[in-house]
Amino acid sequence: MGLPGLSGLSGLSGLGMGQDAASHMLEFNGTTSGINCGTDASLDNLHDGQMTVEAWVNADTAGEAGVGRIVGRGNFTSSGWRLYWGTLQQVTANIQCVTTDAQQWSSTVGIPDLTGGWLHIAFTWDDATFTRPKLWIGGVQYADAGRGADRNGAVVADTGTTLYIGQNPDGNYTFDGKMAWLRISNNLRYTANFTPPPQCQPPAIDANTVEQWNFNEGEGAVAAAEVNAANNGTISNCVWYTCPNGTVTGYSWLSSPATIRSDMIAEIWSGNGLPAAGADSTSTGVADPLDSSPTNLLRVDQLTISMDDNAGTPVMASEPYIWYPAAIDSNGILALYHYGHTTGGWELGGQGDMVRALVEAGYTVAGFQMPAGGPAVHNTYPDPTASLNYLKFFVEPVIRTINELAAGFNSVYMLGLSGGGWTTVMCAAIDTRISRSVEVAGSEPLTITTSRDWEQLLPGLADQFDYQSIYVAGAAARRQMQLHNEDDSCCFTLAEYNTDPYEDEAEGGATLHGGSWSLVWDGTHEEHKISDWGRAQILAFFAAT
Repeated sequence: MGLPGLSGLSGLSGLGMGQDAASHMLEFNGTTSGINCGTDASLDNLHDGQMTVEAWVNADTAGEAGVGRIVGRGNFTSSGWRLYWGTLQQVTANIQCVTTDAQQWSSTVGIPDLTGGWLHIAFTWDDATFTRPKLWIGGVQYADAGRGADRNGAVVADTGTTLYIGQNPDGNYTFDGKMAWLRISNNLRYTANFTPPPQCQPPAIDANTVEQWNFNEGEGAVAAAEVNAANNGTISNCVWYTCPNGTVTGYSWLSSPATIRSDMIAEIWSGNGLPAAGADSTSTGVADPLDSSPTNLLRVDQLTISMDDNAGTPVMASEPYIWYPAAIDSNGILALYHYGHTTGGWELGGQGDMVRALVEAGYTVAGFQMPAGGPAVHNTYPDPTASLNYLKFFVEPVIRTINELAAGFNSVYMLGLSGGGWTTVMCAAIDTRISRSVEVAGSEPLTITTSRDWEQLLPGLADQFDYQSIYVAGAAARRQMQLHNEDDSCCFTLAEYNTDPYEDEAEGGATLHGGSWSLVWDGTHEEHKISDWGRAQILAFFAAT
């Protein structure tokens, strides 16, 4: 993947790059794990007024007996309240009432099994006005009228009972998975869909925080309560883990793609919106940079796209090549191809073969390389400022090329290798004109590894957006394929993937939002490249109806 030239980046550390904002998390084993937080009166009868209960969880399964407890207070089924997992209900919030409990379940219609990925889960309750709890997953309310029950009778007091995290008072129905932090509040924190607090940056304590467990200890048998030490939890049979740097995200694969898109655009362009300009100039009929030209090549053009420092001073330019097939062969599709951190010319890693194959299949191809690192870009990075996000230099050339050329085409597709694959998923997430996209060996969630190119760890990206949400934003109402090499000599291998699989989340989120996302593994070689087999998969993906 190789690092680009870093001239001018001396101030990057001041922006927070590389800072580990993570805390810790606990893993529950689904059989004997639990946290006993005692019986202090500060937690009595919270369900007799307003309350919000929330946590970041990653459930491996639905838990012991299919009803793994996240948290609850009361004598199991006779008093109090609880938030738990369920095989059929998926997630359930329950308020114990005299005749009929108030319950809300997450719908199983139109969404996949919720196990297997990090989710922010919350419920809110107002005893004066609610007939059932309101359940929120990934900041989205689940209000399926057929998945729950309205209350009948007053709430049943839980005075003097024990609050348990990850288990019920009888020591069973154990949660199976990890938990990052948990907060209980005495108000309705959420009344409309929202962006959850970051996964590994516990929220600050405020006047409405009744209690919060941050799991910051990282070792030992006590989970400290942040408000009242009487609510410290005694840990049984849990395992400590560190939240990896970069998993501090307020988004999940269930978040609104439109929200993710607008927030990414605001972050990348410092609130100035998606660029509307096209290229600054076009050179027509330039020499083909490939060692051998496509057999049906009409001509090669080269665009010049100048980018400023957000203060009007030009600081960097990108010069993408455009390969046009003969008019009789053109299929009316513009294929954006990003080489990534390539300093060895346009043939490295089988990429010249990919361009030739696309042009010979009728695609017009626009070829890009990373800023300050390849023959298609020049100049170096400016000094960082509070109003300049370096991410713009990676994605703006693609957006402005679409602005320049898209009107002459029926569709726009995009693909890329390595850093170009990363750029592909970024651009697909922020520009819905890219209807199909393929990322080859370019990214994976930061929960797997934070050993990657520096741009993927920039503040404003790694500390806000997780890759599952970016994949979903790029595939919503469209199509995206991730093609990784099983034994890649560089990165993103099958062995890495198996430490924290994410396919169900990305695929499920895309399906939920009317799109498709797929993960394909290339086992034909052990290099960091697009193989002959991989090239065939890409061409088939682009050609599919």
